[in-house]
Amino acid sequence: MTVLQSLDKLKISYIKFMEKNDYGDFGYVWWDRIKDCQKWCNKENTYVQMSDSQTLKIMRNWVKEQKQISKTNI
Repeated sequence: MTVLQSLDKLKISYIKFMEKNDYGDFGYVWWDRIKDCQKWCNKENTYVQMSDSQTLKIMRNWVKEQKQISKTNI
């Protein structure tokens, strides 16, 4: 499985989890979080998207945190 396929699978899993637990606008929340996966690039003097593997790692940790938070709010 490629990194992009893993990221897509994680997104689907996250959305299904949030739908099951009836949390707000989870599609927007995913989009808003993933757009923040940027890092400063001195060469371009602006923020650029992180590599797919960095993004996947960050999003996996974030989804894990979201699931933990939802468990404590039950």
